[in-house]
Formats: sequence, structure tokens, C-alpha cells
Amino acid sequence: MPTTLGHALRFALFGVLAGCASAPTRVPAPLAVERLARIGGPGVDFAHALAVSPDGGIVVGIETAGSPGFDGRAVQAISASAEEMAVLAAYDRRGHLTWAEGLGGPGAHPAVRAVASGTDGSIFGAGWFSGRFGLLAPNGGPSVESDGGSDAFVAALGADGHLRWLRRFGGKYADTARALLPAPEGGVYVAGSFRLNARFGEQEDGSARVLVSHGGSDAFLLRLGADGQVRWAISVGGAEDDETLALAAAPDGGGYLLASYRGRLALDIAGSRREFVARGANDALLLRFSADGRVIAACSIGSEAPDDFITLAADAEGIAVGGYFSGSRELTIGERALHLASRGASDALLLRLDANLALRDHVQISGTGATTLERLAYGQDGRLWAAGSFNGRLPLGHRELVAEGGDAWFAVFDRGLDVDDALAFSGRGTQQVLAIAPDTRGGAFVAGAFSKELAVRGQPTAPIARGRSDAFVAHVIADAALAARQPKRAPAAEVESDDD
Repeated sequence: MPTTLGHALRFALFGVLAGCASAPTRVPAPLAVERLARIGGPGVDFAHALAVSPDGGIVVGIETAGSPGFDGRAVQAISASAEEMAVLAAYDRRGHLTWAEGLGGPGAHPAVRAVASGTDGSIFGAGWFSGRFGLLAPNGGPSVESDGGSDAFVAALGADGHLRWLRRFGGKYADTARALLPAPEGGVYVAGSFRLNARFGEQEDGSARVLVSHGGSDAFLLRLGADGQVRWAISVGGAEDDETLALAAAPDGGGYLLASYRGRLALDIAGSRREFVARGANDALLLRFSADGRVIAACSIGSEAPDDFITLAADAEGIAVGGYFSGSRELTIGERALHLASRGASDALLLRLDANLALRDHVQISGTGATTLERLAYGQDGRLWAAGSFNGRLPLGHRELVAEGGDAWFAVFDRGLDVDDALAFSGRGTQQVLAIAPDTRGGAFVAGAFSKELAVRGQPTAPIARGRSDAFVAHVIADAALAARQPKRAPAAEVESDDD
């Protein structure tokens, strides 16, 4: 069943999942990368999305150009006409490929920014495309065509990798899907952004379901059934440009949406109309929604200065929101206010709210340079995994990380928001952590991209990028012996010449 790409991909992450069978660590131990897979060719490659399936395997969403190599192994392109493609690949918990599919088309320029795994093992992928877009299997498959500059897509595949359905949403302008969340009864929630007006499936009477933005662009939130049909769709926005940032699950089967907005925005909340006014150039809006599409609660997060809150995670006790800021400001979170001053060029900020969206506590993460917080994910043990970028020196718990350039930091916080441990994805060039998916045994999978070189604690060598940037997937565990191992580095001249 696997495609030509899938056959070659079986080498990409073999063994990445092998450590999942180890016993969970009961006390904080040093973090280390047990397995690291480099994915890249002569162009630009990113791993933007990652999810753990119910059986302990993983699903990876990769954007790639041409014929990439997977840990140095050449991969034959699925379609010679596809200059760029979005790849969805699934592996079992032993690290064996179960299926892999590419999506794209001539001039499609696809992006895959979210993946999710349903309780029945179904896999969902979402992003956007232009032109004609479909499955790049040798025998072809379903395809769709954009209505304008770019349209959003959602693809559903079975646990065996067969494409169940492919849906397009959008209008004449730029429309994107950026976040996914499994919904009850085998469906999925989808969030993204659309401009002016866009079509989102059909009504029960067969007429088009069209959303019209309140301004330039609005965020949208919709629920798809297991059959790919739209159950409901709503827009969130005001008179200016607004966009989706992240989704997270709520314990009642609904979820939380994080969006950015400008100016004024009005929402119907629990039967009453409420207006929000952004304090600065862009504020964050956090809302809780029910499984039937009602907004239950909402709060605004912002200050008079520019704010960047971009990531969201939730567990049974509440929500974590992450971002970064610079300078001094009064930040309001609903009815509460925090007086903040960055110690570096920018500081990361982690907010923790309860299920009613009231602020509980916060953590400011400061280094000597610019520090950001860009990804969050809760593990089953209640610990919070976090990642961002930094330069200079960054104290995290008992460690001090030292950047070589534009490095990424990765840490796990206990239930009290103290840092258990942290590590850096470093090296010459730039490193990014773009997705986190905690495993079922106390570790976490990490996906991202790097240019030039990637050095990380626990690995024997530091891979060198083949192109301008390569994607990577790593499995992080707590292991004292593994953490003592530092990677062997290639000579500087060899690393620099790889970018020529």
C-alpha cells in the first residue's frame, strides 16, 4: 500500500519510537534526545506538525521541495510535476513505517501546518494550497482546485493510510487552515483564517454555507464529521485583520481557540453580546467553545505595546498560553493585570488560566538576549512541555543554556511550573522547534527545522543540512547516561561549505 515515497520513508524514523516502552521516570532526570532523524534535500524542508496516534505511533506533517533525503537516503519523487509537496507519514511505536502519502500538484505550493489523530486511528492533515491539489500516488486520487489565491484543505486518511476524503474551503482570496483538534464521534475541529467571504461546505438544504468576514480577514472555526461534511462553522473577527493561532482540547468534548485581533470585536457568549477592544496593535483572544459550536467564555490578553501570544495547551485543570514580549508594559488578562518588564531583548511569558479563563499564575523566562515561547503541549502526567528560540545565555531551572546562534530551547515544567530539565537544539545556523507531541511514557516527540547543523545532548554526531534548511524529528526522554553524551561536531569549514 505505501507509495514510492512511503517505501523510501521507512528508513526515516526507524527506531525513533523504540524508547516508548521504557518505564516512566518518577523523579526529574536529565533530558536527552534518544533518536534524531534528518529529513531534507537541496531546497527548503520543514516538519511543521506532529501527533501521537492511539497506538503510540506518530504522524508527521512535512513540507518539502523536490526529492529530499531521509537520513541521507535518496527518495524518488512521487510526481515529477510536483515541485513542492506536503507529506503525511505514519509510524508505529516500534518505528516502522505503516504508510506515507504526498499531496500536491503543479503550482500548488502546498503547506501542511496541522495534523491530528482520531480515537479510531484516523489521521487528519490541514493547511493550504493554490491551483490543483490532490494525492500524488502513482495511480492518482481525488483532487480539488482552489477558488482564489489560496484555499484551505483538510485531508482524512484511515489508519491503513488510504485517503478517505479531501475537502477544500475558501473563496477568491487567501484562506488557510492552521490548527486541528479531534472532535467527538470521529470528526475533527478545524481553525484557520479567511478573507472577505469564503464557502465552507453546504447547508442541510443543499445551499452553500458562506461566511462573510467582519473586516479584512477573520478567524474561522468549524466542525467536520467523520464523513468530512461540515456540521457547523463560525467566524471570529472584527473590522480589521484577525487570524487563528492555535487550538486545544477541553474536557467536555469542546475546545479552546487562540486568535489575534485588532480594533473592536463582538461575540455572542452564552446568549449575550459582548464587545472586546484591543489595547494595542494586536491582542490575543482566548475563547472556549462547545461541541455544538457555541462560545461559552472568552477573554482578551494584551497591552498597549505589541504582544505575541502564539501557542496554547490545555488539560483537565485549565489552559496554558505562551508568547513573548519586550520592554515594559501592563498586560491585561481578562479582569487581571500584570506589570511586566523584560530583562533581555525579549522575554518569554507563560500564562496559566483556569477553565473559566481566569488567570492563575505566570512564569517569565529571561535570558541575556532575545527569548521566545512558541510551542506548548501537556503530557498525560500533567507536565507541560515548552519550546522557543533564544540567543545568548538562558537560565532554565538548574541549567544555563548557551546559544551558538539562533538556537531553540526545549524544557519540561512540573505541575507547579518549576523546570524539571531543559536542553538546547543548537549548532551553526538556525534551529527551530515547530511541533511537540508528548508520548505515553513521560517523554516527547519534537519536530522542526535547522540550517547548517543540529547539535543536541544525547546524540553521537551533529547532522549537517543538505539544503538551505532540513527538517528533523526527535524523541526526547529522561536518561542520565544518555544525557552525558555530547555530539561529535564536524569541522566548521565542512558545515559552512554545505550551504554553498
